[in-house]
Amino acid sequence: MKVSVLVLHYGDPEPTLRALEALGRTEHSLFRIDLWLNGGGDLSLWKERGQERVASGRNLPPPREGQNPWTEHELFVAAHPRNLGFAGGLNPAIRKALDDGADCVWLLNNDARPEPEALGAMVALLEREPSVGLVGSIVCDDDEEKRVQSWGGGWLTPFLKRDRTATSKRPLDYITGASLLVRREVFQGVGLLDDGFFFYWEDVEFSLRARSAGWKIAVAEDSRVYHAGGSSVGKKSLDSDTHRLRSYAHFLEKSRPPLRRLRLLLTLGAMIGLRIRRGQGERILPLVRVVLEKKRP
Repeated sequence: MKVSVLVLHYGDPEPTLRALEALGRTEHSLFRIDLWLNGGGDLSLWKERGQERVASGRNLPPPREGQNPWTEHELFVAAHPRNLGFAGGLNPAIRKALDDGADCVWLLNNDARPEPEALGAMVALLEREPSVGLVGSIVCDDDEEKRVQSWGGGWLTPFLKRDRTATSKRPLDYITGASLLVRREVFQGVGLLDDGFFFYWEDVEFSLRARSAGWKIAVAEDSRVYHAGGSSVGKKSLDSDTHRLRSYAHFLEKSRPPLRRLRLLLTLGAMIGLRIRRGQGERILPLVRVVLEKKRP
């Protein structure tokens, strides 16, 4: 299977360069790397620095002009003129990958470092299981490598439909976008990511949409990725809070469960309670403003 690895960069360049170096050690032979800069950047500089990191990971010279990008791991670099968010930044990259003939697309966070066998294990699962459309990895903490951040993804709580991350093996509702391998047929059948989500929840909604179309989701347990997390908005920042609440509101609007406004208000109340306990009262008004941005149905 030919795989296009999509890395969306924003913010600090070093995590992205570390990710490219780790990708250079990838053992799967048929892949290329597509780096997209969310918010602009110097393409020639990123091409040079990025290819150096990929080559250093493989301990090989960069590929020569005209070689097969699927087997020589050519680094393609493009830029969006402004920050389009996670889904908005990745959708043009997905379209290009599919137009160029990728059999599957690997969405990999720019602050993630895959082990050399990570991609091969995911591809092998797709090849064994034709009913599986989405495959995830076991995502571990970048600083504490034995600590599992996510066993592939998570599940939704029954009433509030809040997302909960799995840290051990269990049935999943969705695969996390930190490491998500998708068959081209899934995109062709259900569409791309919903760019109504700027940050957070797009992987949840996409997984549910694929499952509704009959595709199974799975985790390749031999695929491990080490993830820092929070390099774009910060794990515990105000931006993280507001993006998460805004995306949750969009998810409720799209999935239209009963009592969705009550669900949103209960979630807002829980977030406010947490900020009060942590002495972060300055975050409360911005969260309230998210809910009041427009009239929710």
